[in-house]
Amino acid sequence: MDTAIEVTGAERGFIMLADRDGHLELKLARHAGKVSMSGSRFDTSRKIPEQVFATGEPASSPISATAALRRRTAVPSRSASGTCCAFRCASSATSMRRIMAVTRAPSACCISTAARKAPFSRRPQGRGSRRLPRKRRSPSRTRDCTARRPREARLDEELRIASQIQQALLPQARKNVGFCEAMGASVACRAIGGDFFECIDLPDGSFGFALGDVSGKGPPAALLTAVLQGIFSAQAFSPAEPKEALRRVNLALLSRGVEARFATIFFGVISPDGRLVYCNAGHNPPILFHGDEVQRLETGGMIVGLFPQASYEQEDSAALPGDLLILFSDGVSEALSAAGEEFGDDRIRDAVIGARAESTDAALERLLASVKQFSLGAAQSDDVTAMVVESFGPM
Repeated sequence: MDTAIEVTGAERGFIMLADRDGHLELKLARHAGKVSMSGSRFDTSRKIPEQVFATGEPASSPISATAALRRRTAVPSRSASGTCCAFRCASSATSMRRIMAVTRAPSACCISTAARKAPFSRRPQGRGSRRLPRKRRSPSRTRDCTARRPREARLDEELRIASQIQQALLPQARKNVGFCEAMGASVACRAIGGDFFECIDLPDGSFGFALGDVSGKGPPAALLTAVLQGIFSAQAFSPAEPKEALRRVNLALLSRGVEARFATIFFGVISPDGRLVYCNAGHNPPILFHGDEVQRLETGGMIVGLFPQASYEQEDSAALPGDLLILFSDGVSEALSAAGEEFGDDRIRDAVIGARAESTDAALERLLASVKQFSLGAAQSDDVTAMVVESFGPM
């Protein structure tokens, strides 16, 4: 909840759990600054969270600040305002990707913004209004604007170089180790992004592969992404099973003291004898075409970078010849069309299944082309990263 408040810039947040009769009860209330709110009373209208709990759809509504909040923020009552946003949490740890809060029962999560003074609103320039004289720009301000242009050009150049470095840090697009092959691609929504994929030749001859998504976008996310890539590269010299590797990644991020930054990661290992072992740390469950079945790989644990006590589980299975594993970030599954519709996991499956008998290149290209075609007319709002891993069976 503290992280949710900090990331959203909210003034306070609540978690409400439903009892056996379906009535929402306040279980946690926090102010910004990691301060607990005393009492058990929900100090905002219950209409929004109850509506969200009943429908399962997120909602928001303007609110007025309470008297206590107005006293604390010294904001006049006329201009005290904010927004109440509510979300329904699933009973699974994977809901943390959406709202950064985990519950063990159906619930409603409410975030409300700080009360602020209402901004000065200009009068409309109609026939009956007085038009204020436009302030003439001073010569010194003109010089400032002129000087700003070289700085902006320099910043653009630095971001271009950073983008080149980030692409260079990614592994080769295709990796073939004899018993399996991987193909990956990443397209940032800005100059630099917060997604990555990794291929690792492990000391015992196994092949490790990972795909991760760091919270946020732009330079802060890109810096943390580089740290994660470095940590995964170190795994090549320190063999460990996926669950232990992600436990180490979690502790390594926490030891660096980067607040309000976390990542979801999927890490899998295929051995020469055809054994697939994986651990999913809060990431979008990859889609596995296993024989005639389609499976979702969900076993794992919490996202990395937030909780030192987080523990992880792993699952293993036999990788059959021709098995195809599709890893993707939420920039793929949540890509929006011009009408605001999400791409969704079903379209990912449908895009890849037709190319399953071809190659990893064809499967990845078809998936990315489908996302691009679906999103025509809509701006890319998140990094798009995908990876296709095919098993050739035991050597």
